[in-house]
Amino acid sequence: MNYCTVLDIQNYFQNTEFTENSQITATKVNSLIEMRSNYIDSVLIKKYELPLEKTADLIIIKSICTKLVAGDLDEMLNFVILKDGQRKGRNLKQEAIDDLNKILEGNITLSTPLSRIDTIDVKED
Repeated sequence: MNYCTVLDIQNYFQNTEFTENSQITATKVNSLIEMRSNYIDSVLIKKYELPLEKTADLIIIKSICTKLVAGDLDEMLNFVILKDGQRKGRNLKQEAIDDLNKILEGNITLSTPLSRIDTIDVKED
């Protein structure tokens, strides 16, 4: 399940179009969306039952996916400038990763039921 669309990503790049003739194509953006959606699922499955279906959860995850993909594109388009070893400009990818970590740590709670894996106590005999 893809958590965002090309149009969602386009909102981060007001003066850039993702057409088949542009530097970054809509096909490439869709590929990144799929890759990042799969990444998000691989993180969330540690704590939550998938697929996510609740609207409130999907809004949160859409924001995370959009930031991850826009962060990837920032790097491809050289919008992220390194100066003296420090990043300059927006760092959407790190914001998204921080939000995913907050979900795993319980600082952001989704309304989707917890995964059985997360709620089962494993005891040694």
